[in-house]
Amino acid sequence: MLVSSLVLEGDLKDALLCSVSGDKVILHFTRKHIMIYNRQSHEIERYGCPNGLRSENAKGKPYTCFCNNPKVMPKCGHSVCVDCEVQISVQDPIQKKKTLTCPMCRSEAQLNIAEYLPVNWALKNLLTLHDSQGGSPNGPRLSLHCSSCNEPLSEKKTFDCEFCAERDQKTEVLICGACGLLYHNDRASRVKLVTFADAAYKKGKIGGISRDPEEPKREKSAMASTLMEVNKEFDIFFGGLEKDYERVNNRLEKLRGDCPITQKVVDKESEELMKDDGVIKKKLEKLSIWKITLQNISQPSHYERRLYTSLTRDLKNLRTRRGSPNGSRHSIKCSSCNEPLSEKTTFDCEFCAERDQKTEVLICEMCGIDYHAEHIKTVKHVTFADAAYKKEKIGGISRDPEEPKRQKSAMASTLMDVNKEFDVFFGGLEKDYERVNSRLKKLGGDGSITQKMMYKESEELMKDDGVIKKKLKKLSTWKVTLRNISQLNSDD
Repeated sequence: MLVSSLVLEGDLKDALLCSVSGDKVILHFTRKHIMIYNRQSHEIERYGCPNGLRSENAKGKPYTCFCNNPKVMPKCGHSVCVDCEVQISVQDPIQKKKTLTCPMCRSEAQLNIAEYLPVNWALKNLLTLHDSQGGSPNGPRLSLHCSSCNEPLSEKKTFDCEFCAERDQKTEVLICGACGLLYHNDRASRVKLVTFADAAYKKGKIGGISRDPEEPKREKSAMASTLMEVNKEFDIFFGGLEKDYERVNNRLEKLRGDCPITQKVVDKESEELMKDDGVIKKKLEKLSIWKITLQNISQPSHYERRLYTSLTRDLKNLRTRRGSPNGSRHSIKCSSCNEPLSEKTTFDCEFCAERDQKTEVLICEMCGIDYHAEHIKTVKHVTFADAAYKKEKIGGISRDPEEPKRQKSAMASTLMDVNKEFDVFFGGLEKDYERVNSRLKKLGGDGSITQKMMYKESEELMKDDGVIKKKLKKLSTWKVTLRNISQLNSDD
């Protein structure tokens, strides 16, 4: 009651300046009683300042401060900090005086203009002692503050108002015991003592989660390298495809032309044509698969192009051979006498063809008698292929020589979409890593955190890490796919 009355009368000077080396218990009790009185009166607070700040429940009365180098008012004994001393001073240069108005009781004190208020050493030592002992006999002072009075919370006397947390849509609302009694008494059943998370609890909740923040950059660099290999591989692929088209079109031109050609050569050339066209079909099938795969990676909503193919085109404008059934001369000449051959008197020496590794060796009737008599049995009369025969052998084969260029251009566009998609993907992945590491830093650090908040944050951490795992799994699939594409020419 003595200390209470001294505080009420504002006579802190005589109570606290009695002895610097006084009983620590008495000093601590005095400090504790001051804080309790502050909360009950709603008027003063240790960390408040009178510089225009008002308490929510102070009814217009200012705070009193004594936390920053406390000074004592000479008349009333109230304390102010060194910063507030300047704010409450009104100087009179003529009289060389200054007037200081107490922010608590409004009493005035006059000092010479060069004088300053004396330091309240007892209170300053009290605060130093308070800080050195951890701030509270109920446990070390925490980095958290009471949501009502803004005082640092102690580990053993921190409560959570579940009602306020639910009302404010927060995980928890932490308060000290005094504020729990004063401001949350009407909902005391929902004010719970909290348990802070120790190192073991944090480790158990975090688990083995660890994310290297540089990993997305490394993955992006590796993917860029893979895409470069894919681009090179497609350059080789389309170069080969253009040659395949050129070879097929050369054979088609030869078989469709006006020049006379035997059925034997048509048979032979058509077989090679089918083989060459089969190679093109396989390459186009492979290309179609890769295009769909890459489109699934890029997933542009506007991309609905259908794979261009001319495999089903009918043979149009087939020119017929202007051969003469009556034995008219052809542009083909005898391999022996070099004279133009006629359709009815043209023969093929199979012996010479086999010897020279040719499809056929065409000769005239006279040269067959004069120069091929010794193997006359292998000299056969030939039949020239007419338009119907050619069409039958060529079938519906038609290859647009511009098609490989169009396919290459379409693939280049798809790869650009893939590059853009990967830029977006890795940008998001970097943010995911940043978010996870930010949570890990918060949860694994030395800062104070309740088990309730730790549980909530660890759940969010698991969700964020789960997102990363899914993205890395998708990335792994893409990498395998792109590696397969980069080897697409190995089977050719």
